Amino acid sequence: METNDARSMQSRGFDIALNGNDDKWIQIQKKTFQNWVNQELKKSHDSVKDIEYDFENGVKLIILLENLTIDSGQKWRSKIRRKCYVKKPTQRVQMLENVQYAIDIMECENIRLVNIGNDDIVSCNLKLILGMIWKLILKYQISAGQTKPSRVPPKKLMLNFMQQAIPGVKLHNFSHDWNNGIALAALCNFCDPQLFPDYKTLNPADKLENCKKAIETAERKLGVPALITPEDLSSSALDELSCMTYLSYFVKDNGPGEDAILRWVNSTLGDDNKVTNFSTDWNNGTALCKLNYALNPNSCDLTNLSNEQPRQNCQKGIDSGVVNGVDPLLTAEELSNPTVDPLFVMAYVSKYMNAKPAEDVVVAKKHTSLYTAPPIIKPEDVTSIDLSDFGDSVDGNGGLEASVNSTNHFDVLCSHPSITPNDITVNCDCPQQPPSNAISKKVVGDKCRVAFTPSQSGLHKISVQAKDQHVKGSPMNVNVLPDLTSISVSGAVNKSVSINNEAQIFIKSPEVLKPNDFNVRITSPDHKSQKIPVSLDHGGLCLAKFTPRSTGIYKVAIDCQHRPLPDSPFTCSTYDLDRLKFDGFKDINLGDNLNFKLDVSGCGSGIPQPDVKFMCDNQTSQANLHYSKISSCFSGQFKPTKPGKYQVYIYFQNSLLNGRPIEFDVSMPSSPVLCYGTGLENGHEDFDATFVIDAKKFLPKITEIEVTAEGPNSLAKCMVKSNGDKTYLVTYRPVEVGYFTVTVVINGTPIEACPYKVKVIDARKVKYARDFESFMDKDGHVQLTINQPFSLPFDITAAGDGVLSAAILSPNKKQLPCKFNEAREKGIYILSFTPKELGTYQISIEFDDYPIARSPLTGIATQVQMESVGTIQVSCKGDGLREARVKDEAVFTVDASRAPPGTPQITMSGIHGDIQVKTRKVKENIYECTYTPRVQGVYLLNVAWGDRQVRGSPFKVSAIPSVVSQAVQAFGTGLKEGVLGQPIRFGVDTRSAGPGILSVKCRGPNSEANVDVTDNHDGTFSMNLKPKESGRHVLEIKYDNEHVTGSPFSLRISGPPDATKVHIVGSGIEHGVLNSYKGEFICETKGAGAGQLKVRIHGPKGAFKVEMNRDSQRDRTILVRYNPTEAGDYKIEVWWTSLKRTIIRPSMAITIGKQMFKSKNYMRWFIKELLPPSRLTRRSKIRVINC
Repeated sequence: METNDARSMQSRGFDIALNGNDDKWIQIQKKTFQNWVNQELKKSHDSVKDIEYDFENGVKLIILLENLTIDSGQKWRSKIRRKCYVKKPTQRVQMLENVQYAIDIMECENIRLVNIGNDDIVSCNLKLILGMIWKLILKYQISAGQTKPSRVPPKKLMLNFMQQAIPGVKLHNFSHDWNNGIALAALCNFCDPQLFPDYKTLNPADKLENCKKAIETAERKLGVPALITPEDLSSSALDELSCMTYLSYFVKDNGPGEDAILRWVNSTLGDDNKVTNFSTDWNNGTALCKLNYALNPNSCDLTNLSNEQPRQNCQKGIDSGVVNGVDPLLTAEELSNPTVDPLFVMAYVSKYMNAKPAEDVVVAKKHTSLYTAPPIIKPEDVTSIDLSDFGDSVDGNGGLEASVNSTNHFDVLCSHPSITPNDITVNCDCPQQPPSNAISKKVVGDKCRVAFTPSQSGLHKISVQAKDQHVKGSPMNVNVLPDLTSISVSGAVNKSVSINNEAQIFIKSPEVLKPNDFNVRITSPDHKSQKIPVSLDHGGLCLAKFTPRSTGIYKVAIDCQHRPLPDSPFTCSTYDLDRLKFDGFKDINLGDNLNFKLDVSGCGSGIPQPDVKFMCDNQTSQANLHYSKISSCFSGQFKPTKPGKYQVYIYFQNSLLNGRPIEFDVSMPSSPVLCYGTGLENGHEDFDATFVIDAKKFLPKITEIEVTAEGPNSLAKCMVKSNGDKTYLVTYRPVEVGYFTVTVVINGTPIEACPYKVKVIDARKVKYARDFESFMDKDGHVQLTINQPFSLPFDITAAGDGVLSAAILSPNKKQLPCKFNEAREKGIYILSFTPKELGTYQISIEFDDYPIARSPLTGIATQVQMESVGTIQVSCKGDGLREARVKDEAVFTVDASRAPPGTPQITMSGIHGDIQVKTRKVKENIYECTYTPRVQGVYLLNVAWGDRQVRGSPFKVSAIPSVVSQAVQAFGTGLKEGVLGQPIRFGVDTRSAGPGILSVKCRGPNSEANVDVTDNHDGTFSMNLKPKESGRHVLEIKYDNEHVTGSPFSLRISGPPDATKVHIVGSGIEHGVLNSYKGEFICETKGAGAGQLKVRIHGPKGAFKVEMNRDSQRDRTILVRYNPTEAGDYKIEVWWTSLKRTIIRPSMAITIGKQMFKSKNYMRWFIKELLPPSRLTRRSKIRVINC
């Protein structure tokens, strides 16, 4: 498939990248092409500073195409659909349209672009831009604007001309053959023999000085612009496209090379037959016949020439050229075509300068007409080999190159009827017995088409014969190179290895290749290069070995017979296990999880996934690992299945860490009930948290399991699911941040490890401390500037007790250093980093390993490209440069009274769209500017004067809510809290705001709540909120789509009161003895919903004072104390009330007696004989007996 990437021209014979200088050739080509573009833009007094970016908006590209087509009358204007373009685009869509306009021009000019679209140019894809410019150079610089390309490639035509112009210099390419400057000096001398008469004495070692002198002379004496520098021309990284672009000025129309050829032709023809070009003056064939006659009068008969038969004249001239030793580079049909490429004709005519006429041509006169005796025809004189389709690549010996299993074509041309294509025989001598399909041929018109498909590497000799005699150019040596795509590389390449260990690279090829066919070079992370030897291993593979000594990325470049393998250079990442840190391998109880970490942050890049195995009593278990890019740690969890001594084996690529295992002990727990799982350690708001209750060793029958999870203001719903093996899965979902207390009660008794303290966070509540939109561009990307520190503040006060972490990936896929610093204000943390290179950055921010809102962010790092107008000349003033209210007109002034004449160019854009800015001229060069924002947010205000950015521009403007929405007031207790199932009311007053649209919306933890709105027809509204669930709700009140004062509101909705959920325990509700009685008990109200606790106690003489205490207002556990003063019956009443509604718990009656027994035996008799059984409970009986 055709591609426009200038780099891919190498596959068609253009030697672009030499000696591995893959980056340098791009810079050389970029500078050369940029100089050519500026040379063409001079016509319109324009220029570019950087072709990678200056074509981004399409304007310069369109101007370039207009200049290139001005000589041809710009015929594309009548074909193109669009008739204009945006001359000052500011938006990306305008840039894309401009570039598409330029592409449409190229299509009208028959320039075919493949795999290049307008997005590639706007995105500044340098390689594709270079490919596009090369298409323009071929079309308008080298081929002089021809509508159809010539049959012979331009490179071959130019090379043919250069070889004829300077036959004393060996030329095979447009790269390293020009490095020493001698060829350029010889070319200048050909154009003007007085410039370098001694070019043959130049020292090839002084290549830079030779190139400098030749380039300066060509520019000063011949008018050839110095598109290329002496340093680039003499560089080993010189690519052929850059060299051809520069040399094209010698062979272009009216160039010094064309003038020199024309001088030679006219001096040979004489003054009566003067020609002025290499196009129309040669179409009728007369000039060519006369040139042959002038060189050898016996070679051409001039008497039968007719201007009405140009093709026959051209054929006669070409046939005469063969007699004079000139191979037919083009056909008579091509020469007689008025649109023939002048370079095609000039390359052919240049062959006559070094032609050697045949010696066996005789001329005799018969009556008054000339006739030529039939020449003696030799196959080598009338046949030739055309290698234009074979490829232009040559080896060091001047022979051709091919690859195994690739098909190459060449043509055998027969220019005389005595030799036909059927007389052609082709044979191939191979290093081994050639396969039957190595050579195939077929007849195509007046030529023989030969296909050469080698199946083995090595030197091949192709013999082409006509009637048992070699044709001209036969035999040909073809060096067949191995098929690089069939060579595979394995081992350490594209993998990770440990330092100080031997790394092995294996090279496998289906052909028999020797180690000296390969060249392997290693480049260390500190850019030190080393060639490593290649040997054969026992399996017949080629083996290269090296030992890395430092961490980082090693580059492995592998060449086969001086050609890089596909995907070379390969990479090899190295790491240092001595820097690994591990934590968490400690003694635990059975049933607990072993949470461990392997910190590899200091080990280097590309460390492989470790293999962690646990062994106890010859039984092996494997742990699953999770890798965190932010902390560069592998974390894992292991749950032992039995007590004992455990060994941990940590392997990296089958290598045991530290050469020995890590040991820890697992003991039996003291409690028969175990609880384990992440739900007992941490959680996230609105996400399920889980843990497991293991009661396998709990001997009594389990009749009830009660689990509670209480947060600061809410009670999470807990679900207990039996697994059928006396283990239970507990799931609960916290609805707020903070610390939750988790209690597990089995058969009415809390387990030994209770309560558990669980940290709950909410990464979604991490807020950007300042207006986040002010950091963004109109495409939603964070605006960065290279080499300038960037800070982004975050507010975690509402997110819980967590830790912020960040990972920043630079454009080259490396981690960029960053850090969080705590600000003076509590809960504010600032992320700081400094971008070092242009491009796209990925900013990932996590809160306790949970991504925050909008993470990951995309940052675009740029540098200031526009020159600013000084503040002394142009100044901007006014509040409209900083702040504006929605729907209110904002004003600012541009004062350019001290600047050159001009007009302001002002644009304003934001995430929600662009804003029109109106300008009004107040005085000379003073303008008043107004705009009206419609949506709240941050906007960028660009101000330029005379196409130059005003200092301070772009200005960041904050569009704040209008005064109308701020005048609306919301009031009522329903804005703070409420009870599920009871009316929750509040009101909104819009009387001070004027007409507008009021909207109310309330979101709960899992669903939206209904809000009934009643219009009071006096500018006020009554609201009745009907939530469907308990938990935190967010209430949004907007007026004309803007938040009113205080909005959004946060409401806490409590569940309905439920007295059955109030638990009462303690000695104060049991029978006892007065002088030792402890009158206190606990009322546990967790889960009982909203309400108030009331306790009344009546003794023998009526009610008396009761004390109720709790640790805090949020504490749901209440301690009740009372002090009985006399023996008798006491009645305790507990109410759980909510507003005026009373829910009564059944009353309890207890008896407190005096100590009247002389002995315990007498007391036991009294209880057994005198007290009725109905008055006793098991608990009270035990207390009395224990008295």
